[in-house]
Amino acid sequence: MDMYRLSPGELEGFPLEDYLDRTSVSLIEWADRIQDRWPGETLVIRLKILNPSSRKLEITSPPKTWQKRLRYFFQPASKKHYVAPFKQVES
Repeated sequence: MDMYRLSPGELEGFPLEDYLDRTSVSLIEWADRIQDRWPGETLVIRLKILNPSSRKLEITSPPKTWQKRLRYFFQPASKKHYVAPFKQVES
């Protein structure tokens, strides 16, 4: 979902809760525009552009329900910060 082009009225009326399910993952671009409606166990992931072919994935202060799952994929940089660099694959 992309919240960038929605007006304040459209954001307020957007049926976000219809898309959220505890058994699935929802990816939302510009999610800070609807932060007041995030569920309590929201996992925030940010992609940072390092250069044209590299990005850094940042997961900061994950909720406890996510911490065990994240350790399967990443080594924690600290108790509240996980970082995993990855490179863009050319097709």
